[in-house]
Amino acid sequence: MSFSPSLDQMTPGKLRDLAAVALQLQSGVEAISRKIRNAYE
Repeated sequence: MSFSPSLDQMTPGKLRDLAAVALQLQSGVEAISRKIRNAYE
């Protein structure tokens, strides 16, 4: 894992990239959660 600076030291472009990754991760977690819920219904 690489070291990341604190948010207040990141450029606007890097903050946008970070937000995009966070949204992708959230989407993936939601998809897995749906699969788990559907498996137990």
